[in-house]
Parts: sequence; C-alpha cells; structure tokens
Amino acid sequence: MDDGERRAPTTGLAGPSAHAFAYVTLGVEDLDRALGLWSERFGMEVSRRSEDPDPALAALRGYAPDAIVGQALLNAPGLIDGGIHLVRFARSDQGTHASRRSAEGPAFGIAVAVRDLERYLEALSAGGLTPARDLGILEPGGRKLRAARLPAADGVEVLIVETPGAAVVTRERIDAVYWLLIETDELEREAGFFTEVLGLERLESGSFPIGTGERLRSAPMLVLGDSESHLGRIALVEASALAEDAPRSAAASTRGILGVTYVVPDLAPILARGARFGVREHGRVSSLLGEGRMASVHSPSGLRIDIIEQ
Repeated sequence: MDDGERRAPTTGLAGPSAHAFAYVTLGVEDLDRALGLWSERFGMEVSRRSEDPDPALAALRGYAPDAIVGQALLNAPGLIDGGIHLVRFARSDQGTHASRRSAEGPAFGIAVAVRDLERYLEALSAGGLTPARDLGILEPGGRKLRAARLPAADGVEVLIVETPGAAVVTRERIDAVYWLLIETDELEREAGFFTEVLGLERLESGSFPIGTGERLRSAPMLVLGDSESHLGRIALVEASALAEDAPRSAAASTRGILGVTYVVPDLAPILARGARFGVREHGRVSSLLGEGRMASVHSPSGLRIDIIEQ
C-alpha cells in the first residue's frame, strides 16, 4: 500500500489518514488540569492515559529515561485524525535538549471548529473560561469564517473557528484539532517540505486575523492536509506579519506545542523523500503513541515531526 492511500477504518473509527496528523503533542504543567480543559470542557475523550515513565518515547525525543511522568491521548468520539497528546515532565527543564526548537516556535497555536461561535463562547464563559470577544475573520479559499481566541493553559493559544454547516463539525462540542498554526518566514519553502516529504495537499490559501479592535489586520495563510479529512491540517502563517503581535508560545521548553505525529502505512517512501531534510529512522518503538517503526524530522521552520508506520 502506498503511503498516500487511506487505510480501511478499524473498530468503527474514521481514518487514520497518512496526510492528517494523528496527534499534536502539548507539554503541560499539570495533566489533570489540562484534561479538565480538553476533556471536560471541550468534550474530547481520553483513549489512553499513563502515569508511568515512557522510556521509549523519552529516548526518541532525547530525554532521560524517567523524564516523562504523565501522558494522555485524546480523540473525538469516532475520529482519529487531529488528536491531542498531553505530556508532563518530571522537571521544568527536562525537555530543553530535545524540544526547545519547537516549543518556542514555530507552532504558536491550534484551531478548533464549532458550528455556532457565539453560543459556544457563551458556554465557555458560563464554565469559567474567558474567551476574547474581539472576533477576527479568517478567509481561507474564499470563505469567510469568524474566529475568536482563547488563551489556554500552558501557553497554547486556541483559535475557535465557526464553520456553520461544514462537515468538519459533527457535534455541538469540539470534534478535534482542525489546524495546527505555524509561523514561517518562507511559506513556499515550508509548504514544499510538507508536500514533498509527507505528501500533504495544498488545500486553501487566504488570510489569518492578527490583533484586536482597531489593530486588527491579517497575514497570508496556506492550509495543507488531506482533502478527505477536515481535521489534523497544517496552517502556515507568514511570520513577518506576526512580528508585532503578542508572544504566542510558551517560554518554558517543556510546555506548549512540542510537535506532531503522523501515522502511515509505509515509512519507506517518506524516508527516501525526506533524506535531504535529515529524516532519522529510529527502528521499532513501543510507546503510548503506539507500536511500530518510527522516524522523525524537523520542518524547515523547526517543527518536530514524528512518523509511525502502522
């Protein structure tokens, strides 16, 4: 099977797609608090959780064997693409060696989709969260989508996007991660990496809202992923337009967005195409993320990407 093909659904789940990320990894200070946000408030389901060390994953990321002290995988019911991988480290400086490059950029936030933005913001406010009320307008592929920011815990900015009537939203609550937001100095170079190495499709181009009120403006944006999966997509945003905006990612190297994981049926084509980008094979690895042959690579802007063959 070629890495571009979709596998048949298993156990009633949709996907996974080789061209949509299975998980975005978030480093968190308090695992229970993070689960309170993503599971209790946003409605994602915990598929796996562990309070034990994960020496295999720690070795893959360049950490000490006992560095990871808590993890959880979250998905939306019936979906695999666009999941979240929460990781807690034993010490705040534990991940400095391996994850500083991506924890301090280029990924600065994630976008989730809802049907009715105002109704959802009211529900969040009633639950004790304080969403930003200044609404921006995203314009991907000629569509105008309303969006609001929610500064969440652990330095991860959440962009809530209204997609009324779109297939991306199947429930009243959040399904899963719609986009991972990445700032880059070179949109075309970064896009070329994702299309060449991972086979992602160029889906939409448009504008991303920056600032609030009278300072509201926009930046060029390019969305990549799988046309058959509305979740787990990469949204590239021009960095120069973000320069004057507020800092967007966690300063601590063990918090914030640490990378993404793709699940593919065949790793060999990716190893061949990614050789000039420095892709590294790690052999067979068994961790909370799953068991299989694994490889890793950084995108030109510095995003950590793990790939599992399953």
